[in-house]
Amino acid sequence: VPRGGLGSQGGVGVTFGPPQDPRVRLSKALSYVLRHGAEAEGLPMGPDGFVEVGALLRLPRFAGLSESDVRAAVADPKGRLALRPDPLRVRANQGHSLPVPELELTPLDTPEALPPTLAHGTRRRLWGPIRAGGLRPMGRQHLHLAGGLPGDPGVRSGMRSDSEIAIIIDGPRALADGIPFFRSANGVILTPGDAQGRIPQKYFLRVLQLRPHREEGGGPQNLGGGGLGGLGGDPKTWGSKGLGGIVQEFWGGIPKLGVWGGPGVWGDPKIGWGSRGGGGDPKTGGIWGG
Repeated sequence: VPRGGLGSQGGVGVTFGPPQDPRVRLSKALSYVLRHGAEAEGLPMGPDGFVEVGALLRLPRFAGLSESDVRAAVADPKGRLALRPDPLRVRANQGHSLPVPELELTPLDTPEALPPTLAHGTRRRLWGPIRAGGLRPMGRQHLHLAGGLPGDPGVRSGMRSDSEIAIIIDGPRALADGIPFFRSANGVILTPGDAQGRIPQKYFLRVLQLRPHREEGGGPQNLGGGGLGGLGGDPKTWGSKGLGGIVQEFWGGIPKLGVWGGPGVWGDPKIGWGSRGGGGDPKTGGIWGG
């Protein structure tokens, strides 16, 4: 976090792409400490996840910031943080790896209480392990789900903005099998998963591509296939030979064009995106594999 308050140049860590709003940068820095780093920082945290703002601002990493800066960060539209008065305290609303036994969560005990769409956003490259072993919280107390898809009304959190695919979960079926669901104070749907701490593949309804544009993959009966499991499996959508599939039918192109299709995972190695690597032609420099 830069010294000198929210008007300072710089940011938290190294970022790429458009510069972030300083309030968002501070919101993320505060969220990290409140979710994962309070114990290591020697910061007293209550069982409800709240810490005193005065103690937080005494940490060297937040030197030069003020109570008003913290209030501005809490106003981040993602709703990562919450405040309580007397004395002023701040908490991360969800995402903890630290145990928070009295975190403010609303149980979703009936199918009617669940959102019509439960989605987990992730990267394409992670689909293989997810397909094999299910979804896991990966060190956090809960797995995060969004109550809809990016751009849907009322969906402001629960899925990273850079997610490339969304896995749609059969919430009612999982709930009937004993997997609990909760809603955080900022509207994120949380679950610890089953007894093994996961949501198995049998609860996956379908997979959607979110980037570069939204497309729908196949249903759970078609999650097989070659390459990356077809990412939906139907050769007319995600393709039995790889993620790109058959270009004429999904991307409207030509299989040998080498973009999102052809005989390899990413296309024809003689033109681009190589069949044995992430992309590129080994004869022209081997960029991204080959």
